[in-house]
Amino acid sequence: MDLGCSGGGIVFDFLLRGHFAIGLEGSDFSLKAQRAEWATINNNLMTWDISKPFALRNKGTQEQATFDVISMWEVLEHIAPEDLPDLFANVKRHLAKDGLFVGSVATISDLVAGVEYHKTVQPKEWWENEFRRNGLTLIENTMFSFHDFC
Repeated sequence: MDLGCSGGGIVFDFLLRGHFAIGLEGSDFSLKAQRAEWATINNNLMTWDISKPFALRNKGTQEQATFDVISMWEVLEHIAPEDLPDLFANVKRHLAKDGLFVGSVATISDLVAGVEYHKTVQPKEWWENEFRRNGLTLIENTMFSFHDFC
């Protein structure tokens, strides 16, 4: 599951490799414009407010849907601090037992024409503490490096 999926490229990539994948996007721009992958895999992409509680269910069994990987690339910094606990609860609710939550967080301001697009601008240590405070375990040594990007 890709949270903040934008054009749906990661979801499309996983589908091509035979995996079940969905993407949730907060903005309806891509849906309305049918940009990127929204015109080709529209059953796997949805607009959704990921900062509010939600529970995805398997259509056939109605069981709670879980994912081996939940990703968020360049999204967390757009979520207000007071909305982070619900967002992290959504991640934990949908993450498989041995699943991975992967992504990136910008730690700098994104001020454009007087509008701050990053609602939560905090240093790396703050984010690490926030992950831990919300019940997520950090993996120190991973296959990813600072310069890796999906």
